[in-house]
Amino acid sequence: MDEPLQKTVVMVDVAGFGAGSNPHQLTVREWLFSTLEEILGETGRSLPGFSLDERGDGALVVIPPTVSVLQVVRVFTVDLARRLHERNKDRPAAERIALRVAVHVGLVHADPWGSVGSDVNLVSRLEGCKTFRRMMRLLEAEFGVIVSGTIFEQVVRHRYEDIDPGIYRQISVSNKETRTRAWVAFPGVDSLSWRKSLNRRRKRTFFSVTAVVVVAAVVGAVLVTAPSAPEGGPAYQVPFTAQADYLLEGYPQAVHPDLLTPDDIPGSRRCRDLEGAVVSRGGWFASGTPVRLTLIGLGKRTVVIRSMQVQVVERAKPATGTAFACSRWIDARLSIPLTVDLDGTDPRVRNSAESVNGSPSYFADTVVELAPTESVTFDINPVAKDCACGWMVKLSYTDEGQGREMEIKGESGQLLRTSSVLAAGQEYIETGGVWRRSS
Repeated sequence: MDEPLQKTVVMVDVAGFGAGSNPHQLTVREWLFSTLEEILGETGRSLPGFSLDERGDGALVVIPPTVSVLQVVRVFTVDLARRLHERNKDRPAAERIALRVAVHVGLVHADPWGSVGSDVNLVSRLEGCKTFRRMMRLLEAEFGVIVSGTIFEQVVRHRYEDIDPGIYRQISVSNKETRTRAWVAFPGVDSLSWRKSLNRRRKRTFFSVTAVVVVAAVVGAVLVTAPSAPEGGPAYQVPFTAQADYLLEGYPQAVHPDLLTPDDIPGSRRCRDLEGAVVSRGGWFASGTPVRLTLIGLGKRTVVIRSMQVQVVERAKPATGTAFACSRWIDARLSIPLTVDLDGTDPRVRNSAESVNGSPSYFADTVVELAPTESVTFDINPVAKDCACGWMVKLSYTDEGQGREMEIKGESGQLLRTSSVLAAGQEYIETGGVWRRSS
């Protein structure tokens, strides 16, 4: 077996191809493949290692490592979009072409029948992502592109000439065996059109996230308060459930107001159980220990999550006793990372990739759709420097055209409790099952 090579993989597909007549399909294929041959010639089509596999209404293109990934991204996300726009201009709707493009880079094997490997599979899963296709249809876009996280991080976000990261939105991809995040853009669709689509009842999807729900990772149920029905009317039934609690995987920390040692808190040998015991005995989870919030559709109807903020109900001075910290453990489950500043005056949750202060709310340009039987998971990182805070999540959503709100608390309906550790008099850190006091 030959060694795999790092190659750029592109999937191009014609949207709605099968709905056209045979003559129309032949016309579309002639334009598509002649255009692909032209743009590939500009990237060095004659070089060895190129592969252009016809897929009926599209093509799988594999480009060798001798060609810059930047050049490939520019050609397939900018140049191809321009060519398509020129081709469609002044044509009636029935003669226009709409293209979907997926781009990824990874290890690819070559055999006598073509290209193979998990990275080839991934680009196919990206192009076939239902969320991507639905967004393109609802926005009535003639060109849509979805790039992997690798492509976004290596190329798009660096703002190379002609490549604008501002038009991209992050989505979660759940397609067959694939669970990942990707970035989508629809060149030619302005931000105003994106926002207007939210106000149309049948066009309310920007961002659909499907995550695998592992209930054991969500420790305990929550108290959910939803608006009641008008007096005399039937009781309103919330079409989804909400579960939230501190994520005791990852890097949990807790702080107690007293000066203690680990031996003063009997319980399990597991560090994460000790953290929970600290809180149950009057302590707080420490700043930076995330809260996992999972919303699960009940199979009745789709709702749109419009905003999320935190309400601090209790505020006290930070604990001055003992901080306990577990060693780091990576939780690989798909979730949306968010951050909230419990000290600040603006309690909206923000994208964890941005600065907690000054960055816009995560929901400023993102709406999450929760479909029946699907779920979405958020990991909210509460940051506190000046307080020991009791707080809850306030969720705003749209159900059948009506705006509604929900209050979400922690286990047994208790407030979530987070404290700064900056005032703690001592700290113990667990490494390899052994507690050590930090100097």
